[in-house]
Amino acid sequence: PIPGKTLLIHDEQGFGDTFQFMRMVPWAKARSGARVVLEVNAEILPLAQRSQGFDDIVARGSLPPAFDLHCEMMSLPMAMGLTLSDLPGQVPYLSADPQRCSKWRGRLADLPRPLVALVWAGRPTHFNDANRSITLAQLAPLARRNVTFLSIQKGPVATQATAPPPGMSLVSLSDDIHDFEDTAAILSIADLLISVDSSPVHLAGALGRPVWVMLPFVPDWRWLLERTDTPWYPQTRLFRQTARDDWGDVMAAMARELAR
Repeated sequence: PIPGKTLLIHDEQGFGDTFQFMRMVPWAKARSGARVVLEVNAEILPLAQRSQGFDDIVARGSLPPAFDLHCEMMSLPMAMGLTLSDLPGQVPYLSADPQRCSKWRGRLADLPRPLVALVWAGRPTHFNDANRSITLAQLAPLARRNVTFLSIQKGPVATQATAPPPGMSLVSLSDDIHDFEDTAAILSIADLLISVDSSPVHLAGALGRPVWVMLPFVPDWRWLLERTDTPWYPQTRLFRQTARDDWGDVMAAMARELAR
């Protein structure tokens, strides 16, 4: 407890990390009794402004108000002594912009449902990208006549959407996604996100939307082991490799579930 003090909570890693740990900002405010200043990357500032638990918010790189203590966002579990039983907390804790939702609802209105958003690759500069990212062609087993897939993939591999796997009805939205506000709006409208382990997973989870995550044989720490659910996001299902570098079982399992 530090009533009367100002606590600066700042993000320090990737976009997905920030989406995941923003849920803890209100917890820190409640436990500390402090005035909380939240500092986040400018690219997610509009989303963060619609969340709760802070008294002031600034973009990373700008000068924050005076503060007495600070904590990196991903160190909040250590600072507060959190355990798995504290998760997930209130979900959703992020929301999409209503105007963006209206725009994308009109854009997607005539497409047959269900609408399944796809992300098959993460940021190529990520240290573990070779283990987590795949190609669009590897998602071929998911193709079904009665499913409309939406490519929300960004980066160089987004061009793979011009040649989707045979039988896959794929609409590429990538060129019209200008920021995370667009992504959040699309995820709020789509029926499901299927993605590798990347930031849209955490954004969808924070929005309380259904997500299927494709995980490598050795997953990132946050996904734990030997479970198909996650304490972080109640609407998320995990599909894990059963052998290193082999996505076959993952695709087969998702294809079965999609058929159901």
